[in-house]
Amino acid sequence: MMQSTVKPESCSPPEYTDHGKTTSFTQIMVASSIGLIFAVAMHYRLKNMRDQKIIPRLRLSKHGHPPKLERFSHYVAGQMGFKDRRSCPHLCKLASEYITKCEGCEDDIYAFFENEPDADSLFVKLVEEFERCILSYFAFHWKHGDVLISQVMSSEAEPKKKLKNIVMAATRCVYHPSD
Repeated sequence: MMQSTVKPESCSPPEYTDHGKTTSFTQIMVASSIGLIFAVAMHYRLKNMRDQKIIPRLRLSKHGHPPKLERFSHYVAGQMGFKDRRSCPHLCKLASEYITKCEGCEDDIYAFFENEPDADSLFVKLVEEFERCILSYFAFHWKHGDVLISQVMSSEAEPKKKLKNIVMAATRCVYHPSD
């Protein structure tokens, strides 16, 4: 009788191969390190992007003109989740009135919610949100504090026309080559 001999399997752990190549400890450590560095870089990048949403935008001029800061009403619209300020003109008007403490601004805010079932709590929540936006708006760009305050206190309701646009409009009305 012929007995088949069975070779016992070795007790060592199996090696994982990739077409005959073994994966070494060094390769695993390098791949893990690259992944860790990538994760840390993405964390700081996302944190920086998130922080940039809180800071009001500031446009600096190369020609010595005073810097232009994002208007408070536009800042409020962005903080409340609107991507385009033109989609909420009434909210922008209320924010502009609230920061300058125009007479009757609180009545206008309350009138904004008059048709809502819980108008009182909505009024309080919007005023609290305006207060938070005021604090965060003034928390940045202190180097340009004079511009910041004068821009907020100026009339935000009407956009100012540039002199060039006024002159161009005036010359279009006056100049008629066919006459």
